[in-house]
Amino acid sequence: MADHPHPPAPGADTTEPADHHARPADTTPRRAPEYIIGSLALVAFIALAALQVVTRYVFNSPLDWSEELAAHLLVWLVFIRAIGVQREDSHLRVEMLDEWLSPRLTNLLRLGFDVLALLTLLALTWGGYLLYQSLVFDKLPALRWRLRDVMVIVPIASLLMAVFTLGHIRRRLHLLARHGQPEPSEGSHHD
Repeated sequence: MADHPHPPAPGADTTEPADHHARPADTTPRRAPEYIIGSLALVAFIALAALQVVTRYVFNSPLDWSEELAAHLLVWLVFIRAIGVQREDSHLRVEMLDEWLSPRLTNLLRLGFDVLALLTLLALTWGGYLLYQSLVFDKLPALRWRLRDVMVIVPIASLLMAVFTLGHIRRRLHLLARHGQPEPSEGSHHD
């Protein structure tokens, strides 16, 4: 909303006109499971990294397990937060194209990207499943955990992201059926 010298009158409509190029305010659901789990994993990762630095450089006695746990926690952190980014449809974009293209062409371009993302995520889901199956006897050296229990996040996260991508494809097809009109400002998805 633009800065005005006087506040709006009570009950006045303070919404801005719809603009298909404008980005909505941050609507990240702070209570979404992937946000909460990702935040906790990030805090744990930072604590483990700090512990590793202190034990290695202050006490000159590094802990083998903390570095291993931090590395695998980072894998989980990336995949868990990627689920949220895909659900929110908030990946990095070249927004310059939004300025140059019509809403219909923008939706067509994003539909193409979504189809490519879906194919990639389905391949990653299958490859992650095969990886999970192949790691039956492998264990982490320091923690002695089964490696497949650590890597199970790959097919699970990839499948969830594929489901969200199907929703984006459905939404974009609906928009194209409406002749490429911009989405309503309520509930828009960073388009």
